[in-house]
Amino acid sequence: MFGFGDKEEFLSVRVCDLYKFPNDRRKISEKLAEYGLIKNEEICLRKKDGTEFIGSVSAVAVKDENGKVKYFDGIVEDITERKRLEQILLNSELQYRSTIESMADAMHVVDKELRFILFNNAFRKWNTELGFYPDPIGKTVFDVYPFLPNSIGQEYKKVFDTGEVLVTEEKNAIGDREFVTETRKIPIFCENKVVQVLTVVSDITERKKAEEMILGKERFMANIFSSIQDGISILDKDLNIVRVNPKMEEWYAYNMPLV
Repeated sequence: MFGFGDKEEFLSVRVCDLYKFPNDRRKISEKLAEYGLIKNEEICLRKKDGTEFIGSVSAVAVKDENGKVKYFDGIVEDITERKRLEQILLNSELQYRSTIESMADAMHVVDKELRFILFNNAFRKWNTELGFYPDPIGKTVFDVYPFLPNSIGQEYKKVFDTGEVLVTEEKNAIGDREFVTETRKIPIFCENKVVQVLTVVSDITERKKAEEMILGKERFMANIFSSIQDGISILDKDLNIVRVNPKMEEWYAYNMPLV
């Protein structure tokens, strides 16, 4: 990790030379002396060639029979890449936070464990009206919506695995209220990998009712059109026949000359 050739070479280096900021070593020593241990302490360290990296230090103070500290025993993990990715995600989050807050549809972002990490005001309002958690940060999708089928988890997995947008339509019933939603799951990339999913939930209940009403009217008119005993033809503006009822079909079949 530090770039030294062997154990002997590493042990020949002064510990203070491994710290970018000497004051960090003093703080860690004081914490170990006071509490006896530290866990995941993040500090800036130096490699043999002077390259800086962020280390996560966990250590315990080993004491003698008189309670005097003999030495510190611990491990160091290089978390430079992780911290870099976290910063990228933070920057991207700030960029799309303002965007989703301006949208009327309910939106939220989940991580790979399907835990909520971000949502907009429309989502909070929607959840509040339906009696769910108004602030679900840290909870999973299934914690907040226990009635969801397992297939929802598979849908999210598909987006994480393929990096493709997935659009689905769901019909739900909560209490005495039934509603239809259109859900759009959109992958969020970092370093060419899907790390989060932005979900846009649109309440399309009224639109579906309108579509069903129009479809019902079309079926009603089609039944009337078919049941009329007079022959009816519908022509377009160029006088081409575009539709006839059964009676007119019979007439055409009987009167059309054979070629």
